[in-house]
Amino acid sequence: MFLFLMQLAGTAKSRFSVKDYSDHMALVRAYEGWKDAEREGSAYEYCWRNFLSVQTLQAIHSLRKQFSFILKDAGLLDADAATNNKLSHNQSLVRAVICSGLFPGVASVVVR
Repeated sequence: MFLFLMQLAGTAKSRFSVKDYSDHMALVRAYEGWKDAEREGSAYEYCWRNFLSVQTLQAIHSLRKQFSFILKDAGLLDADAATNNKLSHNQSLVRAVICSGLFPGVASVVVR
């Protein structure tokens, strides 16, 4: 029974990382799916079907809000969420941001 549940959980995880097999992008997709399910009133069912923790996703949501406020206070984000998120589905850019966060000295921007 345990092995069967582990296979189901692995299948659920693979649905989130179909294209690029990145755990970071899989987490983003899982979160976005949860937010969609929450708007539809089926967040708990979504988590149950996909072996996700409601509490963890709520904590991620809370952290995202905190980071958003910090970035707005620092003047790095506009008040308009649509403007701030227009490049959020650009996977190359998101990967570059994740890479720069994990390896701060890996690259730099040169303005000519």
